[in-house]
Amino acid sequence: MSQKTSEFEPAIRRLERQAAELIHKDSDLLAVVRGFSFSDTPVSGTAAKEWEAKYGYRPMVCAFYCKELAGFTTTELYEYLADAERAGTLGFDPEQFAPDKTAPGRTTLGRAWRDRFPDRLKSFITQSAQRILAVAHDMGNPLGMRALEPTDKTDCSNRTERRYVTEKAKDVTDVLCQIVFPAIDLDRPDEGTQYGSTTGKVLRSGCSEQRSWRQ
Repeated sequence: MSQKTSEFEPAIRRLERQAAELIHKDSDLLAVVRGFSFSDTPVSGTAAKEWEAKYGYRPMVCAFYCKELAGFTTTELYEYLADAERAGTLGFDPEQFAPDKTAPGRTTLGRAWRDRFPDRLKSFITQSAQRILAVAHDMGNPLGMRALEPTDKTDCSNRTERRYVTEKAKDVTDVLCQIVFPAIDLDRPDEGTQYGSTTGKVLRSGCSEQRSWRQ
């Protein structure tokens, strides 16, 4: 894990959790991106305070999240935002542009990413977008986002597998607690009967973990 990735990890995880809550079969890309809270992330840091362009800072950030998640080129992003409703959903104010425009032009978009966004902000957007993309694919990709790279697919598969194993472990422990344990008196074994130390530890540990899962 790189230094920047490690630095961003808490903020990226928060966006992953938000994505899991926002993405469902009736979601669309714009609504999900607009729903992100960027507090306590590099998005709300120095770049936001120093933003001086006439068009809004947050709408521009959201536009580039759309670009990263959908796999748009800058030209395709410009064409995507040419729809007034889409631009408005992201928060662009049409009064800030020429009468026939609803969002920043192609060159303005390119210049914002290239010159106005600091490297730290660009790194955070690209890295967090990759993780959000993996969440979407893990949930069946109802938003129609771009395909995952091979390494991303592996990460997504690993998360799904870990979730499955965890759920099954809980099921097994639940069965032990509900069926096996009532039939065993661990405190008072029959005369001449002793439970091995390993078995006792495993059974007690299972009950303890099951109680913590239920809380």
